[in-house]
Amino acid sequence: MNVISNPEFLREGSAVADGLKPDRIIVGARTESDRELIHELYEPFARNHEKLMFMSPESAELVKYGANSMLATRISFMNELAEYSSRVGADIEDVRRGMGADPRIGPSYLYPGIGFGGSCFPKDLRSLAAQMSQYKIEPQIISAVVARNERQVDLIVDAVAQATSGQRRPVVALWGVAFKPNTDDVRESPSLKIARVLIDQACEVRAADPVVNQAQVDAVLGAGRLPLAESEMTAAAGADVVILATEWRQYRSPDFEALRRVMRGTTLVDGRNQWSHRQVRAAGLQYIGVGRP
Repeated sequence: MNVISNPEFLREGSAVADGLKPDRIIVGARTESDRELIHELYEPFARNHEKLMFMSPESAELVKYGANSMLATRISFMNELAEYSSRVGADIEDVRRGMGADPRIGPSYLYPGIGFGGSCFPKDLRSLAAQMSQYKIEPQIISAVVARNERQVDLIVDAVAQATSGQRRPVVALWGVAFKPNTDDVRESPSLKIARVLIDQACEVRAADPVVNQAQVDAVLGAGRLPLAESEMTAAAGADVVILATEWRQYRSPDFEALRRVMRGTTLVDGRNQWSHRQVRAAGLQYIGVGRP
């Protein structure tokens, strides 16, 4: 029996479009008959130009692991630069634009934030590291990428602790629970990782998300630990800190003056660098971004 490897490269939130218009189709096949079979199968999706790339099954599998690991590495590298930017007074958003203008680098996956999550990057990084270890190869870069990603949660938690120093039971509102917009996937969600740490530190935490439901949150954190509010403004009522955790479109341009009126505190943590720090400060709120002065 022949085995054909055909890894998928579908992104959550745009899987249908990615499936209908793939930028490449990776196929690991050992025989000519297998290659002909796959070519016939994919012909309707490769009419404009040849997208099929044939190779060994081992190479095809490594393309999948390598692609996800490279994208995760870009994110973690930018997050590391972001922390340094905040220390020296640079603005990581200017740095990102300048770096992305170099055609050798490009702008994709250069956005700093609270870290990556989901079902692909964390799983594939761990799997590739374990496979390399079996062959006595130390996965130095992959281990650093994972460690950097975990540190992003600590940085957000530290920012909350500094902003609420002296508060006996700080109230924190998380805007966004899904690991990325346009999906209800909470697997490896950085937002829920932040929530878990804050709750363990005796903070009162509540959240809002357009599509994630309470049962999904309870399945990860336990029942009653993180209540979901009916809207982002309801979640922010009485909060000392509001954290933008998922860059949902409806969270990009809030009424900051109205937000100031309903909050108890004044700190906004822009975990996705989506907000204008000038607008935030004009409303009498304190702005904390990722790698921003």
